[in-house]
Amino acid sequence: MPVREQQRQDAALIAFRAVADEQGDERTTTLAHEIATDDAGPFEFFGALFTGGYDYLTFTPSAGGPTETWIAHADGSWVCHTTDTEGAHRVRQGGRQRLWDRIEDLHQEWNELGRPERHRFGLTLTPDAHTIWLDDPASAHSLTLTSVSASVTGRS
Repeated sequence: MPVREQQRQDAALIAFRAVADEQGDERTTTLAHEIATDDAGPFEFFGALFTGGYDYLTFTPSAGGPTETWIAHADGSWVCHTTDTEGAHRVRQGGRQRLWDRIEDLHQEWNELGRPERHRFGLTLTPDAHTIWLDDPASAHSLTLTSVSASVTGRS
């Protein structure tokens, strides 16, 4: 059985190969890729939870150029994040949703919520749904997963 790190790299590599020739929409960002890809980081759990999860792969092109971090979502959305020698961050993104835009929005919300760490989240299981909540089962900040679809409640 492959370890999680290998599974993540395999999924991101598939996304990279599928979109390598697609240009996507490019822009600058203030966030480094590590905000969303550091498994031990305080935001990564929150970001992955409310995007539905994503895979990533980081490499330096053999032809030169800045290191690329590719982030891929199961719906086919993708991000290619680079940082130039002056420290400026750029993203290209494509697919069904603007994944990096979503990560930035979630990062802002996470900050507004007081930067909650993993231990502040709980889980309630019922026969019909699984609900992940912040601080209290009655929290306005929750994510309900059903067998058919996922819906977020109490979210702006």
